[in-house]
Amino acid sequence: MINSYSPNLLLSNDFMINTRNSSSSRSFPIRTLMYSHALNYTGAPLALLDLSVGLFERKNIIPVIVSSEDGPLRQIYEQKGIQVFILQNNTNIKDYIGYIEHIENIKQELSKLNKELSFDVICANTLNPFFVIDWAYQQKIPSIWMVHENRLGQFYFNYLADQDAAKALKCFGYPYRVIFASYSSQKLFSSGNTKMNSTVIYNLLAAANLSEEITSASKQQARSSLGVQPDEIMLLNVGAVAEHKNQEDLIKAIAYLPKKYSKIIKCFIVGYMEEVPYGKKIKQIISGLPEHLRERINLIPTMPSSAIGCYYAASDIYICTSKEESFSRVILEAMACSLPIITTPIEGIKEQVIERVNSVFYNIGDFKGLAEKIIYLIENGDVMKTFSENSKSVLQRLGAPEEAVLNYERILKEAASV
Repeated sequence: MINSYSPNLLLSNDFMINTRNSSSSRSFPIRTLMYSHALNYTGAPLALLDLSVGLFERKNIIPVIVSSEDGPLRQIYEQKGIQVFILQNNTNIKDYIGYIEHIENIKQELSKLNKELSFDVICANTLNPFFVIDWAYQQKIPSIWMVHENRLGQFYFNYLADQDAAKALKCFGYPYRVIFASYSSQKLFSSGNTKMNSTVIYNLLAAANLSEEITSASKQQARSSLGVQPDEIMLLNVGAVAEHKNQEDLIKAIAYLPKKYSKIIKCFIVGYMEEVPYGKKIKQIISGLPEHLRERINLIPTMPSSAIGCYYAASDIYICTSKEESFSRVILEAMACSLPIITTPIEGIKEQVIERVNSVFYNIGDFKGLAEKIIYLIENGDVMKTFSENSKSVLQRLGAPEEAVLNYERILKEAASV
């Protein structure tokens, strides 16, 4: 019997048609515009950084980072030798008309940049810059759309007027590939996959990078540097403090713990931003707690990935409180650092962890249930140890980190041959 495989079929949970172009006649390297809505220390921009550096080092793709907002990741890109362009956009966005003018100005700036650099492929990171995909289509430049969100497009784009939301949704048909971070996200958007142009690539690069960073840091040294005592249980939550990250569940759970447990835990919430409304809400909740609980909770500002390894190395339990994730970067990092995990059972994360193997679930908003899970792990050290030992194996089953770079490179080569 002859076994055959067609590259035009995508094997996931179902067989799907997934037409592919040959890249054999394409000359290299391929100059690729990578548009990021932000250059800060948050999930999607960091994922793009990991990917762009990986592609750049292989020398077949020349990533050029473009954004309308400057941020700390710019320096990291430039240190790696990757070009970064911050678009000059002086639009004062006071209302919806100002926002539409902002979009049109960005398109004009992209046209100027393309005239100078002649891009082979355009990549847009997250749903936010849908207008970049629209611009690429108008310019007849092949594109790739990287979707990290786990919320239906028609709801995500509800800030747009009806006619503009319809245009944004139409953009799903324009790219050579719409690349989702998880199968749950791809399934969520399946009704918009009319061109059969979607696929899934797990980006595991963050886990590999962090694992390399903390190999030299012992748990004892990390805990000492953070002021965590040997007999304390350190709880960790990482991610920009935001409504959909739902960090208030963790704070309320700590407040609900009997004093027997609250006096031995130390909680670090990394990603605090005082200037955002939810950051102010979190601080207000903490300020309303008794002093003996307040001193148990530490709000740590956002920081470079290179600085965060210490927190993972020092931790005993990782806690994810998110209401919405596609493929959580911090869950990957926690597993790479062999941490037992308590998490909400949202779809994207259920692809990453295995319940009762390296994690336990609690329901969103059920802070009492979260407190019970914390107590369960504290009281059952053998379970916590087993979860910790299993976490790296659960991560490894998702694939090798370098596969993301190879798969993106292949798709970019194919797109450039369109």
